[in-house]
Formats: sequence, C-alpha cells, structure tokens
Amino acid sequence: MLEVKELSFDYREREILKDISFTAMAGDFLCILGPNGAGKSTLFRCILGLHKRYNGIVSIHNENIKNMSQVKLAKKMAYIPQSHYPTFNFKVLDIVAMGLTVHLDKLASPTGEHEKLAYEALEQLGISYLWNRGYGEISGGERQMTLIARAVAQKSFILLMDEPTANLDYGNQIRVLEKVRELAQEGYTIIMTTHNPEHAFIYGNKMLMMQKGEITCAGCPTIELTEELIQNVYGVSVEIHEIYNGDVDTKVIVPKLKGDYGKNVSMDRREYSLL
Repeated sequence: MLEVKELSFDYREREILKDISFTAMAGDFLCILGPNGAGKSTLFRCILGLHKRYNGIVSIHNENIKNMSQVKLAKKMAYIPQSHYPTFNFKVLDIVAMGLTVHLDKLASPTGEHEKLAYEALEQLGISYLWNRGYGEISGGERQMTLIARAVAQKSFILLMDEPTANLDYGNQIRVLEKVRELAQEGYTIIMTTHNPEHAFIYGNKMLMMQKGEITCAGCPTIELTEELIQNVYGVSVEIHEIYNGDVDTKVIVPKLKGDYGKNVSMDRREYSLL
C-alpha cells in the first residue's frame, strides 16, 4: 500500500502542491490526470524521495519513506519514465538486469542467476525474443516494454509510470497499457500519469484529477470523470459516450466540433471518392 497524506510542496516561495492525499493498494491501476503544469511530475518526485523538503507524509505499508534508505525504497517502488535513450547500445537483457543492481552488494557483478531473472522478466512482458537485441536498435514501444520489464525484475511491486505512452504510436500505446493492466491484475500497484482521460476509462480503476497543484476530483473514473469536469479542467467541450467493448461497457470521449468542420470533412471525402 502506498499512502500520500496531506502532501504540500513549495519551490522558491511558490506553492506547487497543496494538501495531496490518496491511497493506492495492491491491484490498483491509478491514473493521474491534469493539464500541463498541474504538478503531476513534482508529485512523482516527492513520492520517489527526490524532493525531500515537502510537508506531509508519503508511506509504504505504513512506513514513512523519509525513514528509508534509497536502496530500501528501490526494493519497494520502481519508476518508469516516458522515454529513455541510453548513451551506449546495451543489450536488452543487460538493460533489464540493471533493475537487479539494487539487490547486489556494492562492487558485486551480476551473475548467471541475475541474467536468468532478467530473462524471466522479459518473458513475463512477452518480449523475450528481444533479449540479444541492442536497446538503441529496437522500436519505441519495445523500449518502453523493456523499461517495464526492468522494473519487474527489480521486484518492486509499486510501479510509478510517467506518461509511458506519450511517445508511442496508437498500436504500441494499446500493447503497453494492456501489459500494464495485466501487472495490476497480478497484484502490482500501478500509478500512472497520462494526458488521455480515456486511459482512465479503459484501463484504470481509480483516478485523480489535478489542477494547479491540487486534487480537484478523485474516485472511480466511470463515475467521477464527467463532461463537466473535463470542460472545467481542460477548457474544451466534449461528449462522453458509453459503448459495449468485448465483455464490458466502457466510455469514450468525443470533442464537440465547432462551425462547419464536420460538413467540410464530409465534402472532402465525397470529392476524394470520385478521384
């Protein structure tokens, strides 16, 4: 369990975060939404222990992270950035094995057993076929899956993901998020920032909406994430429609178009069909 309680953070006399409180349990897929500058990245830095001068409490299993060493914290929580470009073209297996360094003694080198654990993490993510490929030679989606595999190899069951699909094409976004949801179903705690509210509808079971460093709404996405909320936070008019998707109902968001845009699009299509 990760608990954030009344967390506030100031930088150069400017209030960045104000009274942030939430709890994420094993199996939760928590989506953190909000416009640019809402404080999402700063919140992650506080949770990861990178910003230490915050007020409030961040705890894991009721233990304050300020009382943990970086090694102990890394054994409980892993971070997956939105993109990563290494200086050297390490093999994918070596990148994943780097997640195991937290379990090694100082100056110790990885063993064959560590490589086995790294390979098992690749298998868990369904990308073991990449093990001998250069990390700089694979696609963006494969790199993102490799970073998730590294976090899995780290044996940390709380995963913080900072817009993990921001630089991916549509297909890779779906493939990555499907794997992340599977990890939540296996008992991992997933906390993910995203700019796409539909991610909360389709994959999340909890959501936080942040605006100007505060939580403006929290709860179940299908209940709390409304047209009015999106209008107030993002300043755009949308319609939310419920559709049948496989075995469950889900919601999709459609922007309201202004003026003659729809008419012009249909005319262009007719003209194109005659060519």
